[in-house]
Parts: sequence; structure tokens; C-alpha cells
Amino acid sequence: MAIVLVVRTMDVNYATVDGATVNASFDGGTATKMTKVDKGAFELPVTAGVKKVEVSVTLAGFFPVTQKLDLNQSGTPTLKFDGPQVLNVRNLDNHSRDSGDHSMEVVVVLGQLRDGAPAAKKVAADETAKGKNIFFDPRTLDIIHLADGVLVPKGGTGVFNHTITSVTLAGTMLFAERISAPKMLAIYMPNRTTKTLQRGNEEMQQVPIPYHVFFHPSTGHFAPTNYPFSHDYMDLIGRYVFYNQQWNLGKAMANQHEASGKKVVFVFPVGGRVTSFGNMNTQAGILRVLQEVNYFIQRMQGVPFPLQPLGKVGISGFSSGFRSVASVLGSRRVDVFHDKLLSEVYSFDGVFMTKDANKKDIVDVPATLNTINAIKAWLRGGARGRTIRIYSQSRIWLDQLRGSITNPTTVNGADNSMEVFGDSGTLLHTPSVMWRSVEPAIERIGVDVNQLQKSVHQFIPAMFMQHAIKMSKL
Repeated sequence: MAIVLVVRTMDVNYATVDGATVNASFDGGTATKMTKVDKGAFELPVTAGVKKVEVSVTLAGFFPVTQKLDLNQSGTPTLKFDGPQVLNVRNLDNHSRDSGDHSMEVVVVLGQLRDGAPAAKKVAADETAKGKNIFFDPRTLDIIHLADGVLVPKGGTGVFNHTITSVTLAGTMLFAERISAPKMLAIYMPNRTTKTLQRGNEEMQQVPIPYHVFFHPSTGHFAPTNYPFSHDYMDLIGRYVFYNQQWNLGKAMANQHEASGKKVVFVFPVGGRVTSFGNMNTQAGILRVLQEVNYFIQRMQGVPFPLQPLGKVGISGFSSGFRSVASVLGSRRVDVFHDKLLSEVYSFDGVFMTKDANKKDIVDVPATLNTINAIKAWLRGGARGRTIRIYSQSRIWLDQLRGSITNPTTVNGADNSMEVFGDSGTLLHTPSVMWRSVEPAIERIGVDVNQLQKSVHQFIPAMFMQHAIKMSKL
């Protein structure tokens, strides 16, 4: 009986991938190129007596894969992992051939992500040692905990109510290095999410995993140093995901997701100063990134054979980062993403700016209206549970979108602030002047009266993301 080593190559959707170069070595010997016998299938006869096998797979556009294996040739031959099952190997199998020979099969899932935590944490540690503190560790923060919302003027009734609470990060933080822009994804999974990941439990195999993707503003002003492994990019993750909920310090987005009580995986792509988010701001691009993430997080949690599908998706942006959300909505349509997966859109003081004749920054009204029309076209009155959450200092969003909120209720607050909420979402207009009279606990960390518009602008994503996720149907 002859033994044949078989390697099959596929992508994270388990579709066959062709064109890879596959090599194998036996008992530490010279690597031999395996023979392609079919699309995405490679074979190499195994010499009698071989006990150790090493397989390596390379293909442009994917990270290389190397897996060490133990082979037992006595009786019915068996193959098992020699050491850990690497991230991009899915499973091993063996089959009898019609000829009486035996196939020992290795299924390789080529991926565009790999574990970036060691490199990211080294940068953070090195920069902290220089006095530039960067931390990614879970912390307990006293954050603004939203019930139905927030913003109560001193001694009055506002558009929202709130309390202050402590929130401890009990989940898992992952860093995924990507082969192309965005070259880093920070991923936070609440503990209630990791508990549901499939570990051989057939009941969990078809439970979709929901995601929220957030686009930050431009990093074009960052220093032209190593992307993404340099101070500016690692500090960006720290400021948005971990640092205290304060307008000029941080936005505690991981804590906001934790406080929401939902099983939503938070994905924070890190855009480059030149390459920005690459093609992730298209429907095809963001779908592929999320498919990669969906495989990655299951394998990183020790699931040997990921089967849980990609679930509903929410996308959001802050400030000029909302341009990426607009780009996704306006890009070439991918039906499975546009109609089935994309369920929620959030804007945290999203703004489109341009220059006037004197080269001063002004609101780009045409670009804003174009995006609002794209949101209306996608929302379709909340069809299939589609939802929007818009938090803004600018009135244009509320005025143009309030007709798209089904079964609306309107609440009027101080200084012409207004909330419209209903089955298909929330529209909150909070003009800058209103923030001068908010409850002291909020004013202390969210408002600088000397730069009112700027401080409120920065604080909106530090405050309202929790509300968007808590109210979500993801």
C-alpha cells in the first residue's frame, strides 16, 4: 500500500483557490514541490518509513502557511499535528483510494490576516518605555451608561436621560495584521460573544456572528513611519478603543460595546496615511475583510474547523471617517452585503468639508445631500430591519432624514436640540450651544467652552456608540 500526501487549498469561504505553490519535506529533508493534480489539489508520494512531514503553501495576496505533521504508517496510516494547528490549516483527513493506496489530506485555508498582537504590543511597550504611554489592557472605566440616551440639562428635562456606571472589559482583544491596507484590524469581542463560538457543538455551527465596523478620520497627518507598527497607529487604537471616555483623551469604544450588553464583535480598521482603508470602503472590499475576520476570530479562539457564518453588519464613521461609510453605500453593489448583511448605519457627527473661494473650510452640502440620499435608498423605510442612528451637531441630517423614520416620536430639548426616534432608527440633533448646559458629569469630560464645537465633535463618538449598539438589532 502506497501513501500519498494530498494538500488542498481554499479561501476563508471554503472555495477552492488555484495557483498556489505547495512544497513538502519528509523527516527534515529537502523540500519537494508537490504536483498539481486538479484545481487547488496537490499530491506527493510518501516514502516508506517517513514519520515527520512539513507542508508549506505560498500564493501572492495571502500570508504563507507552514504546518508540521506527524505520520504513523503502521496499520491504517494516520496524520496528526506536530505541535499547534496553525491558523490557516483547517483539518486533516485520510481516504482509501480505489487502487488500494491511501491519501493523507491537509486542508489549507489561505488567509489575508495573521496574528498581529505580538508586534502591536511590542510597539506599545517600546513607546511606553520612552514615556509615550500606550495601553491595550482591559480597564474598568466609569463611563456614561446610556439607558434611552443622554443629555439632561442642569435642573431640566432633555432629549435623553443617563446614569454613570463602571464597565469592566471582560472580553477578548485581537489584533489582525492584514496583507494590504488597512494593514491592521483591532478587534474586540465581548465575553458573551466568545462563549458562543462553536467548539464542535453542532447547535452553534449555524449561529451567525454579528459585526460593527467603525471608520476613523484621516491619518494623513501621521508621521511617515512604519505602517502600521509605529507610535501614531498604535496610539490611534489606544485612544479610540481603550482610553478614558473624554473628548481630548479617548473614546473607550471597547467599554461602550461591553456596556451595550450585545454580542456584537467590534472591528476597528487602522487606515494608513497614504493608503487609507484601501478597498475596504467598497462593498466587495468590506465583505471580504469581514469574511477573513470571521474565520480569524474563530481560529484564534481555538475553533479547529470554523463553521459559524458571517452575521448582520453595522457600519459607522466619525467626522470625515463617515466618507468611508458613504463610499461603501455608493460603491458597486454586492447583493449579499447590501441586501442581506448590512443592517445598520451610524454617523457620529459625520461631516463633509470643502473649501470656499477664500480657501476656508465649509460644509460640503452637495456631498452631504448625496450621502443622505444614498442612506435613504438603502434604508427603504426600515425594510428587513434596516436601521440608522445619526448623532450630529448639524441640523441637515435630522431635517433630511426624519421622513425616513417609521413610527416616529419627537422629543424637543434645550437650545433647539431634538431627537426623532422610531422603528427604523434615531436622529439626534445637539447644537454646540446646547452642551453648555448639560449635566455636570458630562460637561466635565465632554465640553470645553473655549473650543465648544471641537470638543463636542470629539465627544460624540465617545458617548453615543454605546447607545447605537445597545439599541441595535444586530
